[in-house]
Amino acid sequence: MISATFSLLPVVVIYRCRWQDALSIQSLLSHYSGAIYIGDNSPADFKVDTASLPEQLVYQRTINNPGLSYHYNAAAHYAVTYGYTHLLLLDQDTLFPPHALEQYLQISESTIVAAPSLTTHTGAFSPATIDTWNIKAVSLPAGEHSLFDYAPVNSGLCVRVEDFLAVGGYNEKVMLDFADFQFIRRIRQRSKYFPLLPLTVQQDFSNHQTRTEVLLPRFRLYIKSARYCEFETTKAKWQHHYQVLRHTLALSLRTRSLRFLTTLFKHYLFQT
Repeated sequence: MISATFSLLPVVVIYRCRWQDALSIQSLLSHYSGAIYIGDNSPADFKVDTASLPEQLVYQRTINNPGLSYHYNAAAHYAVTYGYTHLLLLDQDTLFPPHALEQYLQISESTIVAAPSLTTHTGAFSPATIDTWNIKAVSLPAGEHSLFDYAPVNSGLCVRVEDFLAVGGYNEKVMLDFADFQFIRRIRQRSKYFPLLPLTVQQDFSNHQTRTEVLLPRFRLYIKSARYCEFETTKAKWQHHYQVLRHTLALSLRTRSLRFLTTLFKHYLFQT
């Protein structure tokens, strides 16, 4: 049974990154003495020195890369076993300012989901509008906002465990892309609103790659996740299709290659 008092389990999902090098751990959790759950999706050829792992790290390695949704769900079940009330979901590339952890530790035990604002070097990154044809990151003031209008991304999201499990957690077929928006659609069964914390963090996000052979494997994972997304309305489904098409066309123009369109037709349009 989950404890009646607030207790936080940070969860970091990493890929080809040593836990010591993850920005989220360095910046947010370097002085955190509690348990930290690490889901490592790195393949077998990525070497990790597990012998030096601190006792506070709950380290789970999956070399077949089942995706971040799998690890978030596994962490939720671990949290139930050991009495944590809330998960703090993180990825490896989020830089938190000093004292950010204090904002999380002040969250009420009754809070179902809370999130910070995220920015990149180009501007706002999260939350983002979701009930639109074009998903767009926006800058919002701290305070309460509708989960039907805005969706925070995964990293920095704090979720109450009992509600996480009540809605079925993350959709594990949606391994990476769209996982956050899919989860928000689920969690708003339990809460229509979320508090945006008075906290802004920096997401290390670069997207300037132009080599088709590098981008195509990542695009195949994108398409695989896109195929299994769930929707409450026909409008939302068509908005999703439109966003997938836009992303495909953008990659095709950037690389001047038709292989992305070919992949879209072969593995998405004729599979849904």
